[in-house]
Amino acid sequence: MKILAPVLVGICLLNVFYASSQSNDNKNGFYLNGSISYRITPINLKSSSSSIPTVPVYFERDKQLSGVGVSIGGFYLLAKPRISFGISSSFRYDHIYFKNDPSGGIQDKKGLISDVHLAVCKFIPLRKNQLYIGAGYSFMNNGTTYAYSQEYITPIGDTLLIYSNSDFSYQSFDIKFGYQVGQFNFELLNRITMNHQFNDEGQLLLPEIKIGYTIALKKKQIL
Repeated sequence: MKILAPVLVGICLLNVFYASSQSNDNKNGFYLNGSISYRITPINLKSSSSSIPTVPVYFERDKQLSGVGVSIGGFYLLAKPRISFGISSSFRYDHIYFKNDPSGGIQDKKGLISDVHLAVCKFIPLRKNQLYIGAGYSFMNNGTTYAYSQEYITPIGDTLLIYSNSDFSYQSFDIKFGYQVGQFNFELLNRITMNHQFNDEGQLLLPEIKIGYTIALKKKQIL
């Protein structure tokens, strides 16, 4: 079900953008943005008492949380205060975990990992260009479900093998700084993880660099 979230977000965005493009009375503006991002290796903000993950499968944290991705989303800009409210989804095909294959080796299990982001930004005009700062909240690592088994010994000595499913999903608080030149934007984004399973304690900082292109949909200019 979690993999459906970004798909539903995309459908909703397309419906909103189509409706706004048909309206001639819209005084503010809807914008569509596509971008390519690169996530740098996570940084430990607080020393952990253990670097052992709290999940029952073997995986590489840095490999799973860093790399190249693409995103698409949109935002609604209030022209007078220059404040926007946006939603977007990002996608990457990346490492999830390692599993045993039938030949006795180790297989790198990969899949489509998606995230959903909510953000509020303040734009600061600088002649023809503009700066922006923003904050947001993200639902990360959708599509990272894994299966595992655990053994339990009953009071009478029998062994039970229990199969279960879990995932690597987590949430983050986001802070972004950007610079827009024409329709291109350059952005430095930092995410602070919440409720993660990557070690016993301690928060992680997930830096990200983005380059995007913004399209303004049909709107009226506010003087």
